[in-house]
This record gives sequence, structure tokens and C-alpha cells, in this order.
Amino acid sequence: MTNTNTNNYKNVLAETYEILKYVDNDMRRKIPNKLYKYIEEQRNVNYKTNINPLIPLSSQNILKETNDMLAVLYRTYWVAEEERRRLESLDVEELKRQEEILREKYNPDNIFKNSKENIIENVKENEDINKELVDIQNLTIYEKIFIKLKNFLDFVIRKLKK
Repeated sequence: MTNTNTNNYKNVLAETYEILKYVDNDMRRKIPNKLYKYIEEQRNVNYKTNINPLIPLSSQNILKETNDMLAVLYRTYWVAEEERRRLESLDVEELKRQEEILREKYNPDNIFKNSKENIIENVKENEDINKELVDIQNLTIYEKIFIKLKNFLDFVIRKLKK
């Protein structure tokens, strides 16, 4: 971890520790002692937290990572079993939705289908170009000379402009 990431991590632990000081004792006891001691020992003791127990956490300016850590603590240690099952089913639904979006976006059948359609379009365009070439070849000798002369003059003019 870089120094910045380490400091941010320790600041998250400092905010989490500060919040846990205001949590009900029964809820705090649900967190393993080893984890609580780790948070206490690894936190940045010089970090000034602005946690106010009288204001709801959602209204306070805490780090996003602190909010994430509290969510993990909630889901792992504090949530009731029924709520845990509901959250897990929501996770499964969200994962399926994300997979479906990716499947639609990167579906190999559609990729090859689109490629096949593009190839068919390119072939049709090439046929049109070839038909035009055939038409050009049916020009009279005067028209061919005129086109050659025009192309030569265009070439000379471009060279002179450089």
C-alpha cells in the first residue's frame, strides 16, 4: 500500500473506532474482540474525527470507506438472520442483473452476427464500386483522354502548391 492509502485506511479505522465508542454495548460485543482490538491499535490516533453522537451518521461527513466498513460490520455481525437472507437475495438479484447487462453487451452470437452483417454490407458496396468501374471502362477514347489529362493537371497543381 502506498503511504496515502495507508493513511486513509488508518483514518477509516479512526472514524470507525470513534463511531463504535457510541454504539450500544450489546452491539459492540457482537464484534469479535480481536477485530475491535485491531481497529483500536491500527487507527490513526492523530486523525481528528468529527463524529457527533447527537446527529445521525447519514447526515455527517464521514469517509466513504468508513461507511463501507460500517456496512460490512452491520451485515456480518449486527443484522438479524431474516434481514441477512433478504440482503443476500438482493445481492444475488443485483449480480444476475449485472451479468445480464454484460451478457447482452458482449454476447458472442451478437458480435458475430453484427460482423456478418458488416461483411455483407461491405461486399454490396464493393459490388457497387465494381459496377462503377465497369461503367468507366466503357468510355470513349476522347473521354478517357480528357480524364487522364484532368488527373495529370490536378497532380501538377498539387505539386506546385507544395
